[in-house]
Amino acid sequence: MCEHHNADQPGWTPKVAARVYACSECGTEKTITTNHSGTVWAEPCAGKCRDILNPHTARERVIWHPERPHTFVREA
Repeated sequence: MCEHHNADQPGWTPKVAARVYACSECGTEKTITTNHSGTVWAEPCAGKCRDILNPHTARERVIWHPERPHTFVREA
C-alpha cells in the first residue's frame, strides 16, 4: 500500500485519483477512480471472469460474474 494513501498513517487525508486495479479472478487490469489503494470489493470486471458448469458435456453452462474484488496494482 502506498504510504501517502494509508489511513493508518497520522495526518492521512483521502486523495481521489485514478488508480490501476487487477481483478482477483482473471487478473485483467482496470483503471478505477478511488480515494484509497486498498481492495475494491464489488467492481464490474472488464475481463473474462466466468464459471463453467459441466464443461465439455451437452449440459455445459457458462456463468458470468460481473462484480469481483479488484486489488490495487499501481497509480495510473
